[in-house]
Amino acid sequence: MTNSIIANNGRQGIDSADASVGRPTTFTITDTTLFNNTPDQINNSSTIQGIDISNTILAGSGKTGINNAGNPISINYSALVNAGPNALTTLTTGAGTTTIGAQVINADPEFISTNPTSSDFLDVASLLYATAGTGGNPLKGGADYVVITKSQIWNIY
Repeated sequence: MTNSIIANNGRQGIDSADASVGRPTTFTITDTTLFNNTPDQINNSSTIQGIDISNTILAGSGKTGINNAGNPISINYSALVNAGPNALTTLTTGAGTTTIGAQVINADPEFISTNPTSSDFLDVASLLYATAGTGGNPLKGGADYVVITKSQIWNIY
């Protein structure tokens, strides 16, 4: 799965328990934003042999990032947000192995908007995300990385 936003669902953002015969045994999530899904952004309880996550943002006020009761998950060059208004309550949980690797940050992405009708929905403005993606590129998940200049800040006020 790539270049996606999964947000504000009344159940998990991604639930690998839905995997069945004929589906891939490994799953890759890249350039994706998982936001405010209840209760987990990712639930892994299936026979999928592994989930690889990169350039992905997991956030949601009071939610869980990864609930891993299944096979291994690796997360690199991504964000498990534990700061700001969209902080996860629990980053990872479950008996499965979740490997948090290179360049995983926890900072607030400073979303421009969390309103799904906005053209700026889940666009990222935090300077800490400017080089946090693979190859030093912006970590933007499934949305855009936006640079706000000082003149734009003054115009807001």
